[in-house]
Parts: sequence; structure tokens; C-alpha cells
Amino acid sequence: TVSYAEVAQLSVPENAISATISIEADTSVTDKSRVIRFKENGSDPTASSGIALGDNDLYEITGRWNLESFRVIGIETGKSHVIRVQYYQSPNNT
Repeated sequence: TVSYAEVAQLSVPENAISATISIEADTSVTDKSRVIRFKENGSDPTASSGIALGDNDLYEITGRWNLESFRVIGIETGKSHVIRVQYYQSPNNT
């Protein structure tokens, strides 16, 4: 889950090299077009800085460093959102 109060990051599996994330907004959110913000450079996003994503948006993260550096936070106070993550590994990794 992602909330306004705390920056979250991914729990990246050992062999992951990319991921697709989807956002499921809190049902009581005011603006479903912008519910979270993220950064992939290792710095923390805020409610007003970072790239915004909304309810049911999909985003692809490519590269191990970007996966490990991904940080996310909710935009609206008191709301909690769910991020679903599908990780991918290289065909050469077993």
C-alpha cells in the first residue's frame, strides 16, 4: 500500500530486471487522475514533486537500478492506495 504519510519502495526480487506496476486508488479519493507520485532516481517524491499516476494507470520500470531506486508516495492526505507489481527477469537468469 501507498499512503500520503510515508514514502514506499519496491521489494525487488533477486533476478528482476524490469516490472509493470498498476495503481488502484482509494475508493474515496477526490481526484482519481492523480493519486500517487514517484521518482526513479533514488530521491523521495512528495505530494507535489515527482511523476503523477492515477487510478488504473500502468507504468513500466526498466533496469535493475531503476527498480531499486523507485520511490512512491500518495498525494492526498488520509488515503491509502494499492500498487500491484509484476516483475520480469532476463531469460538468461534462472
